[in-house]
Amino acid sequence: MGFGIFIILTSALAWGLSYALAGSSALIKAMLFIPFGIFALIGLYVVLAFFNIKYVITDTALEITWGLFRKVIPWTSIKTIEKVEGMPKVWGVFGASWPGYYAGVFNITGMGVMSIFGTQLEDHLVVIRTEKGVFGITPVLGQCFLDIIQRKAHLVARITDLDENEESLLQPIPGEDNIYLALAGLNILCLLALVAYMVAFFPSAVLAAAALGTMPPPRELILLPVIALAVFLISLSSAPKMYQNAPAGGYIMWGLGIIISLSFLTLSVYILGLG
Repeated sequence: MGFGIFIILTSALAWGLSYALAGSSALIKAMLFIPFGIFALIGLYVVLAFFNIKYVITDTALEITWGLFRKVIPWTSIKTIEKVEGMPKVWGVFGASWPGYYAGVFNITGMGVMSIFGTQLEDHLVVIRTEKGVFGITPVLGQCFLDIIQRKAHLVARITDLDENEESLLQPIPGEDNIYLALAGLNILCLLALVAYMVAFFPSAVLAAAALGTMPPPRELILLPVIALAVFLISLSSAPKMYQNAPAGGYIMWGLGIIISLSFLTLSVYILGLG
């Protein structure tokens, strides 16, 4: 699903940029397409790397693989092993995350900062603290995997129940905040309204101008939904990070997205009209 959504969004953004910048100079095209291309390639790598998450147990070490990344953790370097129960409250530091996929560095309330390469975190997260850092993994055969690494590392895993962790219980999260959810939902509605309006009226305005022999609406108008979509994607990752430090920060991030989408919609209506 994530791969499909990535292809759709990237294709839509690429088409929008290509159409809007058709008459622009090579310099302007390079200034926009080069950063877009870099982010698209990074995004493609992150999406495809999901299909190569694996944990390999050898006689000497635990090997964590994610895409082309490979981390070898010698059994002798492991200090503690923790089996986490409950749903961790995860905050991104650097990396990619969406439901069912985590890859990068994250801060888990009540547990600290760690590198996580895994899928479903609730009741599946195993935290390994080593001399080379802290790592979170989500083995499918949880108990069997846990038994093996305890034996290999000569350690006994301790249970960390986040439902009994005071810091975790007190930490508010966006998914339980009605104001945050309402602003995020309104942001989506405003973005969809802008896209729907452009789809409904821009092609007809171009055809009408061609039939009448008048000046068509500027191609650059297509950049408005492209920019609004880019702002939404930025807010999708940035708003939770800002919310962690202060809920108002998350509200402001989504509020800016709403203002941008509504402003662009108003400008589009002013230029294209309603029929």
